[in-house]
Amino acid sequence: MATASDLEISTFKQCGPLIKFAAQTITDNEKKKALAEVITTVQESLDAHSANGWTPAIASKFWISFNSLCSLISPVNTDTLITSTDQIPSRFWLAPAGAMTTAPQRAAFWYMSLLFVLLIVSATLMFLTSNTTTINDDVKNLVKATDPIADDIVKQISILRDKGLTKDDDFVAPGKAELQKDAEYRNAAGKLASALPTLYANADTLYAKTDSVVYLNWKRFPTCERDKEFSKSSFCYEKGDGGIPTRLDVVQDTVDNYRLLSRRAQPITQRAQDVGSMIRATILPILLGLTGSCAYVVRMLSEQIRSSSYSSTSGIRNLVRVTLGALAGVAIGFGGVLSQSSVSAFALSFLAGYAIEPVFATFDSIANKLK
Repeated sequence: MATASDLEISTFKQCGPLIKFAAQTITDNEKKKALAEVITTVQESLDAHSANGWTPAIASKFWISFNSLCSLISPVNTDTLITSTDQIPSRFWLAPAGAMTTAPQRAAFWYMSLLFVLLIVSATLMFLTSNTTTINDDVKNLVKATDPIADDIVKQISILRDKGLTKDDDFVAPGKAELQKDAEYRNAAGKLASALPTLYANADTLYAKTDSVVYLNWKRFPTCERDKEFSKSSFCYEKGDGGIPTRLDVVQDTVDNYRLLSRRAQPITQRAQDVGSMIRATILPILLGLTGSCAYVVRMLSEQIRSSSYSSTSGIRNLVRVTLGALAGVAIGFGGVLSQSSVSAFALSFLAGYAIEPVFATFDSIANKLK
């Protein structure tokens, strides 16, 4: 009589765990009947092997039953059962020394950690870059509105100097009594007094908006030290202290201070807008594609842990999917195949990473048409 081959003997050993899993999970009555038939056939085959009564007919019946068993518990198989249940050393940060875990549990921990980090980084970058265009436009409009005010202040200063005031004189209360009776002087002094608060307020707002995008320029426009007078060569901004200057030299310094700031504010905010646009067009689509693919992997890991379907190749397949998710996010971020959609590019980048199959199916369709 023939004996079972080594392959058939190793398959006998696999049947035990598979039948045990099937008995634990199958609830459908029809499947229970099919499982009972499989168990009977496997037992008969095992008895025939033990009695040296192995025949080709028994072998054929055994393999058909083994196929039925695999179909009943698919996608679970020997590999997934071993991978899902074998204990391996834990690599969790807070796990005690010598702690054990399973491969799918460890993979779920690392992908959840990666997903958490990607969410924080993506949300932070979206927040930091969301208002750069608005700030740049506000700065341009503010300079456009304030320049005429500064020009008018310089004009009034010139009128007051023509009336005999020096740089150290107080234009509000001049030492010469006859100036108080001069209508042109009073008109110039009044315009100067009413324009300076607006200049101060606009300059402080301009500085605040310029300073708000310092994180994208890696260099901030400095403020002048309080105990030092403003200097045209200091390249710093002197913030207003709430008061209104009355000496002509201080008024002139205030105008010069604003001029210095306005010349530098627009290039600073424009550079911030350019950096923000670059981040939104390149880095964010990659991060959102990675985030979407990580979200999909975490969801699949949850299902694989529940169904014991995590296999020895799941790790590399998950890593490949995350990589392809980043690529799909870039394709969408650069205005790829879904550029005409009403959904935002950021949402499309996330969706492309989460569901990469339709994206690459579209790419395959385009490639086939080009052949």
